[in-house]
Amino acid sequence: MESEDFTLWKIEFIWQMREFKNNLLKHFDFEEDSGFFDHFPKTETTGGSYGKKMRTEHRQLMKDLEKILIKLKKIRGINNPELKNLEVDILQLISEISKHENREMGVIDSLYN
Repeated sequence: MESEDFTLWKIEFIWQMREFKNNLLKHFDFEEDSGFFDHFPKTETTGGSYGKKMRTEHRQLMKDLEKILIKLKKIRGINNPELKNLEVDILQLISEISKHENREMGVIDSLYN
């Protein structure tokens, strides 16, 4: 990919990641502000409210996503070795989001099944 092509790709990818970030924020806002967590049990193993634990995970996931965006903005060319590291970071974030959502659904399933 030539330099100009990389720049256009990078800008588009930044925009896609920002859109993803905004959608993820909306999702977390809904869970946190709709009373969704009010149905989660309070347990000693989670140090109180499971909903509190989920909110903490939301904040960490958003921080991780922001770090990815910062790294992406610093990359100046396709041959930059940080591009491969960025791919690893993105795949890790996707995995963590998936695990987080599965934990939430597991709690909901246990309450209603």
